[in-house]
Parts: sequence; C-alpha cells; structure tokens
Amino acid sequence: MLEGLSGSSSALIGLLEDSDYFSQTRFVSPVVQDSNAGQDMFKLETHIDSDRAARSH
Repeated sequence: MLEGLSGSSSALIGLLEDSDYFSQTRFVSPVVQDSNAGQDMFKLETHIDSDRAARSH
C-alpha cells in the first residue's frame, strides 16, 4: 500500500500502471483534500509485477 500527499493523485495510477513493475493499481479509499498541505491525501494499492518487468527487458 502507498499513501501520501500529491498535487495530482489521479495521475499516480497512470504513472504506476505505465511502469514495467506495477499492475492492478487502484485507490483503496476516497481521495480527500488536506487543507493544511493544500494537496490530495491518497491511499493506493498496487501489485509488484516482476514477470512483466522481466519481459520488458
């Protein structure tokens, strides 16, 4: 699980999915605005895909 703050949390799923190392990336809770940080607070789940990475190299 990954959690943190981002200025564009929705872009993170695409970045991880476009990687050769991750698959099945999804939010596991609603994205909420952290008013103190002025950023999205997110929780993501993703799978490390070592087979996919090996095929791409």
